[in-house]
Amino acid sequence: MTIDANVRTPDQLFRRTVRYVVPAYQRRYVWQEKTQWKPLWEDVRRLADAYLELTSDTETQVTDDDVPKHFLGAVVLQQEVTPTGGIEVRRIIDGQQRLTTLQILLDAVQEVYESSGQHQEARRLERLVLNDELDTGSDDDARYKVWPTISDQEDFRYAMRNDTVGVRPSKSLIIDAHDYFKTQVVEWMGQCDSASEAAEGLRIILSRMLQMVVIDLDADAEPQIVFETLNARGTPLSQSDLVRNYMIFKARSEELNEDDFNRRWLLHFDAEEWRVEERFGALQRSRLEQFLYYWLVMRTKEQMRVGEVFARFRRYVDDLQVGIQVVADDLQQCAQIYLDIEEFHPLGPYGRWAPYFRTRKTLDISIDAPLLLWLFMHAERPQELDITFDALESWFVRRSLMGRRIEGVDVLMLVMVNRLETLNNGESIGTLVVSILRGLTGERVVWASDQTFLRDLVEKKAFGRLSRNRLVYLLERLEIHLRTPRTERTPLPEKLQIEHIMPRSWQRHWPLIGETTDRFVDEREYREHSVDCLGNLTLVTRELNSSASNGEWARKREALDRHSVLFLNKDVIQYSGDDWTIADIEERSHRLAERAIDIWPGPDDF
Repeated sequence: MTIDANVRTPDQLFRRTVRYVVPAYQRRYVWQEKTQWKPLWEDVRRLADAYLELTSDTETQVTDDDVPKHFLGAVVLQQEVTPTGGIEVRRIIDGQQRLTTLQILLDAVQEVYESSGQHQEARRLERLVLNDELDTGSDDDARYKVWPTISDQEDFRYAMRNDTVGVRPSKSLIIDAHDYFKTQVVEWMGQCDSASEAAEGLRIILSRMLQMVVIDLDADAEPQIVFETLNARGTPLSQSDLVRNYMIFKARSEELNEDDFNRRWLLHFDAEEWRVEERFGALQRSRLEQFLYYWLVMRTKEQMRVGEVFARFRRYVDDLQVGIQVVADDLQQCAQIYLDIEEFHPLGPYGRWAPYFRTRKTLDISIDAPLLLWLFMHAERPQELDITFDALESWFVRRSLMGRRIEGVDVLMLVMVNRLETLNNGESIGTLVVSILRGLTGERVVWASDQTFLRDLVEKKAFGRLSRNRLVYLLERLEIHLRTPRTERTPLPEKLQIEHIMPRSWQRHWPLIGETTDRFVDEREYREHSVDCLGNLTLVTRELNSSASNGEWARKREALDRHSVLFLNKDVIQYSGDDWTIADIEERSHRLAERAIDIWPGPDDF
């Protein structure tokens, strides 16, 4: 491998007819204002101001050696084999962010010059961003001296055209960068004494006083390997970046049509929905990172750390001994399933199992993803999954409402996928899933029986032990279940608040009446425990909560009866008398717990 390194200016890089092409395996444009655009512009402006100061004395001859320089960093390029008479092409192995930004800056300045009447300077800068049409023929895109990765090409075209027409692409860093530099240039030129002198000075700085170390590789170097090695010295590539790079490397080694492969795979995973950042463990990860992790867990039947995804992916692909297109097709098929899961809609493909997916969202369950991917990839008929999702919902809800921790559930999901892989012909998916859940032992994963679930809901505190999210979810599901077939199908009001029927600050309006048990011989302690139990909790609007929260029972009962339409509160009115006592709380806890058992049947009911 031959390497040649030289210091180059933008004039030396861009004046000749040439194309610097960003390979498909590289990430899309990610530089932003505060961290990259602003510091770059401030450096350029500082040099331009210094140049104008030097040239303000017309009697002094200024040469390039007299002007300060600014070093932009290193760029690694690789020669591309081109046919005789074709445009010289070099791949950008490293430094695509700075080269793309430099082109955006040059073009933004050129556009400002063109619109402000500085036509001569505009034409000089145009030679640094566009190849001559006589050299490019009918290939319009070949006019651009820098050509970005597939996902950025539409935005780049829009930004680099002075006569832009059509709808502006949304959420484009490339277009935002172009707009930013245009704004800064207009503002700076407006502060200069002479627009023509400012235009010439800024053009000279941009074309001759910016420097880069350009490292040229010969055509025999393997670009993807070089790229990974170079990026290992700085901010590491994400696991999804490394997976993408490796797939393109395999596609090239298998002599697939690179453009077809890239458009078929890369464009799909560069869409906005895959860049959404979500909590994953203790960190924020893109949705694509999470999908690759769960897909790989499902396919390898092995646990791994998030940082091991690329290494495990490469081993999986190599062990599979199939073409990379087979892997890409599987990824795409599973990816659509994953998006439908994460962006669940009742009218979508999985609306049949809406209760499970609503539960999943409310309880913030994502650890089931490997199992869901397997189920939707292998179930031949929707009916096969009805009992599966009923059982999973019951298992998740019962353990969640009993305050069980999440540790160990990821292992269980993997165990279920492994068992399902051994499913015999004629054996039902749902039957096997129920069998696995029934056989679980250990406090964290056991499928609670009706007796255990009921005792937990009745005897233990609910408020304070369960998160507000889980508690509101439980009360809302109970409210829906309490409704009758004749009840109007109206949605629940939004932002309902948890209300203690007997207030936590009961001392002023709720005198002690001598209620004790063998467990609680002190009535005050008995009350302090009971006020947070399920039977003492309901849902009300914020307005109703604030008007009667800590008042006496008669006032609160009247307010609930007059203003609330919820069946949770109708239940309170129906079964209460002149007082609301601990006995009333315990009786209501039993009623609601029995309803919870009806909503989420236990292992003996499947």
